Amino acid sequence: MRKSLTSALIGLVSIVGYARADYQKGSQTFEWSGGLSGTISKYDLQPGGSQEQSADPGYGWGGQYVYYFALRGKPLLGVGIDGMYSHPSDRQSPDFGGNLNADLTAHYSVIEPIVKLVYPRGRLRPYIFSGLGWENTSILISGRPAPGFAWQDTLTSEDRTLYDTSHNSFVITGAVGLDVFINETFFVGTEFRSTSPLYKVTYHPTSAGNAAGFGDINSNLEVWNLLFHMGIKFGGSAQ
Repeated sequence: MRKSLTSALIGLVSIVGYARADYQKGSQTFEWSGGLSGTISKYDLQPGGSQEQSADPGYGWGGQYVYYFALRGKPLLGVGIDGMYSHPSDRQSPDFGGNLNADLTAHYSVIEPIVKLVYPRGRLRPYIFSGLGWENTSILISGRPAPGFAWQDTLTSEDRTLYDTSHNSFVITGAVGLDVFINETFFVGTEFRSTSPLYKVTYHPTSAGNAAGFGDINSNLEVWNLLFHMGIKFGGSAQ
């Protein structure tokens, strides 16, 4: 009898707890995320029009704040701010521009207002969001002549910085994810997102890059992130 009463009490507390965990008007969330980052985009090299993979998969981390509004039915609408830093792994190219061994580095910082739709109740809560914001992209490319080649101006083969530049652009982000609520306050989850500039960005070579015959790089660098996050929910009023 005592065991049955204890089980019933635990079940009642669990039900009440998750009812209180439902998103309501004025609910707010703050979360921290981290995981994998990468890009499938390529640099369009000039002159010649050859293409070069820009980076290998690396890491990314960020944070997000959302305030939720009450809507009739489901899902619930939220607006907020999202920030993400992505650093794909440095990539080595054995034939950059035809006869150079090159090291390619790129990283991206994005901040943007977002609109988010969430399923408002239960332990498992899927969501989607979209954002339109600002991105700073930085690239660093250094290289040295492949064996049997040399720089034409000095006939040497030391490392030279070919590109070292950054660019700001407007971007759009789309994401889909799933939150798992541990209790009425804390949740964890996973998410996939993709961020793309609204137009192609041009990166200018250094003087050494110009001397080596390289021109501007034109690229639309799309970044993807596979993230795991943890967060807290607070605020909200009964409907």
